[in-house]
Amino acid sequence: MNRVLILAPAPEVILTVSRALPEEAAVEGADQIQKAIKIHNQNPFSLIFIDLQLLKATGAKYDFTQLALLYKKTNPISKFVVLSAKSSIRDAVQMVRDGADDYLTYPIDTDKVRLIFESVKKTSIINLE
Repeated sequence: MNRVLILAPAPEVILTVSRALPEEAAVEGADQIQKAIKIHNQNPFSLIFIDLQLLKATGAKYDFTQLALLYKKTNPISKFVVLSAKSSIRDAVQMVRDGADDYLTYPIDTDKVRLIFESVKKTSIINLE
């Protein structure tokens, strides 16, 4: 369960989230959805942080539900956390209603990142039993 993907257009977001995660986490960052899907299909992630603006930038190509299905095809227990500006909180909440597991607003609270990681890790262990 230690594989984490941070899907965000800004390198500083990827860096902030990755630094908040424990050393045991195998973290990869990507700034393109298509690239991230290829990486995931080769070696699946258990936890995926996805920036809302990156998803919106794809226009109609991906909505969250479609994207989640692509990831869950390879790893059905993948968990998703939406990263959002406070001004877009309604969209983030909608994504949670559509199947995301949680959301975080900018600026990123590193304590919350760690809590989410630990929660997903515990859930994954239970699912494996």
